[in-house]
Amino acid sequence: MSRRESVEDRDDAAKKRAMDLESAKQNRIQREQIVENSLGTLHHFERLVNQTPAQFFPPQHWHNFPDVWILGYAKAGTSQLYKILTHHPELQAFNPRKEFCMDPGGRLNYSQPNEKLYSSLYSFHEFMNSNISKQVSAKKKLTVNACLNIEEMFLQYMYIRKYYFNASSYLGHKKFIIMVRDPADLLFSPYNFFSIPSFDIIGERLIASWSYESLDYRSPELFHELIVSGSKSLHGKSLMGNLGGLFVLPFTWIHLVGHENLLVLKNEDMLPETIDRRGGLIEQLSRFLCIDQDSFNSKIVKSRTNCNDGNTISRGMDTKCINGSKESDQRALSSSYPISGNRAMLSQTRKLIYMIAAEACRLIKEYYHHVVYDGCR
Repeated sequence: MSRRESVEDRDDAAKKRAMDLESAKQNRIQREQIVENSLGTLHHFERLVNQTPAQFFPPQHWHNFPDVWILGYAKAGTSQLYKILTHHPELQAFNPRKEFCMDPGGRLNYSQPNEKLYSSLYSFHEFMNSNISKQVSAKKKLTVNACLNIEEMFLQYMYIRKYYFNASSYLGHKKFIIMVRDPADLLFSPYNFFSIPSFDIIGERLIASWSYESLDYRSPELFHELIVSGSKSLHGKSLMGNLGGLFVLPFTWIHLVGHENLLVLKNEDMLPETIDRRGGLIEQLSRFLCIDQDSFNSKIVKSRTNCNDGNTISRGMDTKCINGSKESDQRALSSSYPISGNRAMLSQTRKLIYMIAAEACRLIKEYYHHVVYDGCR
């Protein structure tokens, strides 16, 4: 080896060490930001609840809230999880609506104290205790609800913890479940599935929040540009906000309820061919909820709902995907969407999202060893 080559090798090694140090620094900053955002969320809702006017305090006899809370994420398999649970003989739906929420449209202001928020909160709890408690108490089954309004659920929990009689004992028996999904797929799915008010034209929609091929434009290229644009476009900012909050939610709830009362499950483990394997999703649910593993409805367990092979007839938790051999059936189980021309996400987009979410992926793996995404670490 010549002297010149030796010097170049040392320079390359020094550059690599510098790059590794910078990468480690950025990862540490991202991790600290995740923790800071998690604690900041808790402090915000704690302050909000602490300022509840006295006329909206609950009576001491109010003690009716779901036993099992499905907290998120939208488009991560919550509809299928809800069906699996509510078809188990030891469980029942808390309400006929899967997403039984105080604020289903997300129209309330959670940023600061306001009377409409407190009034809605009180009325919601009053309704549950006067109308629902009689329906569910006689059957003596665990009740399940799946409100996916993240802000509302933080507020609900804080309100119960602060004002319900004997709240610590009452909440100690509640169980909380979060469905996660590959970070790239979790962004691409709602991008295709839902309407984007800041982007789409105003048109007549059968369901106001859904996208439609006849009205809206989607493509893998547009999705890539929105991800790249970040905070420089309204929807790019929204997508990046969703990505930033992707794994903050589990850590926030861990702080609230403890690791032992929170189960994080992977959407990918819900596939018919893997869901009931040893150590799989069904076994995890059985252990976590202390219910009989053999009593799950096998037909429901092996089915899939709310897929992506059309715009209306195959949407919603009451629809069923067919795991057949036809091309259309296979497409229903894929990550492509008709509104995007049945074209998958660009590979460079997926790599970019993995790069942005890498530290969050590593952090959640430390708490839940089964939540691993090979590209995001």
